Formats: sequence, structure tokens, C-alpha cells
Amino acid sequence: MKKIYTYVLTDDERSELESLVRSNKTAADKLKRAQLILKAEAAPSGPGLSDSEVARALGRSQSTVERLRTRVCAEGPLACLYPKKRDRLYERVMDGAAEAKLVSLVCSSPPDGYGRWSLGLLAERMVALEYVPHLSDESVRQTLKKMNLSLG
Repeated sequence: MKKIYTYVLTDDERSELESLVRSNKTAADKLKRAQLILKAEAAPSGPGLSDSEVARALGRSQSTVERLRTRVCAEGPLACLYPKKRDRLYERVMDGAAEAKLVSLVCSSPPDGYGRWSLGLLAERMVALEYVPHLSDESVRQTLKKMNLSLG
């Protein structure tokens, strides 16, 4: 099958990637990406390997090689040395008012039958009192840590 995304490196790009591969002070993931970019190049002077051969040579999957080749064509080889920026944004569950209610709940006495508040118990109580629609104990932990509060 013919490759849709092919690229040819300039002399400057090739020399920079080769110096990264030769140096001993390169992060492992950056080194693997540089090796992959060099091996997957479609230049007549390049190795001219197929995606499966590049994947086998570097211990990566063929889909990883295909994705990086596509990314090199879109962003350039030097931009692909670093991990892709994540574009997913998480909406905050707790605003300032909910955080204040959590603090007041932590400072109050725990329910009957409990010696102290747990993260899960706080999360359940916040939802039961309808301060927030849903809440995990990890969100409670992060909020308490941000405010330098401790349950212990």
C-alpha cells in the first residue's frame, strides 16, 4: 500500500535529529521519536523503510509510526519531538461556594457512627445536600490539599 503522508527532511533538520540520536543526554521518548522520524523519511538518500519495518526496528507499533508520520507532515519534524498537547478541557465541578461548603462540612462533626470524615463520606454528603451534582473523593482530596486542610 502506498504511503499517503511522506516527508523529506532538510539538511538542518536531519543534522539536528542525528545529533539528538548521538547525544547521551536526550530523554528516551524524545530519542525514540527522533529515531522514528529519521527512519521513516521518504528521501531517496533515506533508508526508505516501510512502516512495519520501522516499527519492528524501533520496537513500536505500526500505528504509532503512521500517526507520527502524519504529525510530521502537519506540524514539522522538530515539533514532533515533544508529546502532543492535550486539547481536552475538564469543567470544574466545584466553584468557590461549593469549596466553602466543603470546608464548613469538614469542620463540622462527622455523622453518627463515624469517628471522622473520610473523603468518600464527604463526597457523598456534598451530593446528598445538593451542593454539587456529582463529586468524586479524588476531587475532595485535591480541594482539601489546595486549601492545606487535613482530615487527620
